[in-house]
Amino acid sequence: MEEITHAAAFVRAVSPWLVHVVEACSVLAILYGVARAFISSVSSLLKGPAGIPTTRIRLELGRSLSLALEFLLASDILETMISPTLEQVAILGIVALIRTFLNYFLGREIAEEDRELREEAAARAAASTPLPAPSAIGSPE
Repeated sequence: MEEITHAAAFVRAVSPWLVHVVEACSVLAILYGVARAFISSVSSLLKGPAGIPTTRIRLELGRSLSLALEFLLASDILETMISPTLEQVAILGIVALIRTFLNYFLGREIAEEDRELREEAAARAAASTPLPAPSAIGSPE
């Protein structure tokens, strides 16, 4: 029985630090995404039309923001595990719902932009490859 008490004490001691570590991961994901988007935007502006498409930059930033939302949701769950009052659980439910909706719509936008980029790349590839010459084999005479 005493082992459970030591384990519970360990969890209570480590959990607040773990919450801060997960929140810090969220901040790092956002900072990484913003820095990368900024550098890509400047690079694209300097290169002109041959630079990175704006849609690609937004897509990468959206992925970083989505990852950050996941980390924040995880930290909220950990925080609620530490002190599971009814008020904390209700707040977690509301926050989780909001973040889930944000992540869902962000994911939809990312998927849509990714599809558009693939279609544009396929159209460019189709326009740059010449059509094969008609073959005399099998043609009706």
